[in-house]
This record gives sequence, C-alpha cells and structure tokens, in this order.
Amino acid sequence: METNNEITLYLSTCSRCRNVETDKSYALKYRDFIVHIPKSQCKMEQLEITGDTLDRWYCTIPTWLIEKNDELKEIVNYLKAEHDEKV
Repeated sequence: METNNEITLYLSTCSRCRNVETDKSYALKYRDFIVHIPKSQCKMEQLEITGDTLDRWYCTIPTWLIEKNDELKEIVNYLKAEHDEKV
C-alpha cells in the first residue's frame, strides 16, 4: 500500500492516541512521544479485525508531509520498524 507519494502506517490502540485527537488532527504515539497530523492531508481507516493482530487502523500520510516535519519522520520510522518486527 506504499507508493512514492505516500506511506501507510498500521496503528494499534497504543500507537493511535485518540484521547488527544482534535477535529482537525489525528495523534500518533510512540512510547511517550506524540505527534499530530492533519486530517485534511491524511487518511485513517479502520481495519477488519482478523486473527490475533493488534492493528486496528491504517493511516496514509503523504511523503511530503513526513519530509517537512522531523518529529513526524521520526515517529513514522519508529512505528514502521515496530510493525515490521511483528510481521
């Protein structure tokens, strides 16, 4: 699901911090590190739960947004590495 123009992250209840999301932003979390991404630029969809996976959503983020924000770039790298370890 990844292209040159966007990155897809798989999120669990630990990596999506819904209690600090706003009308205009989603909140991604890795440990104690939280970053907000604009809902107008990103797409969040719920996954169909199968098996024992902890992933509940996938989020598509434009690469230009990641490149523009060092904190977002860091958290995307952490979350991708964490997901790759599980798979």
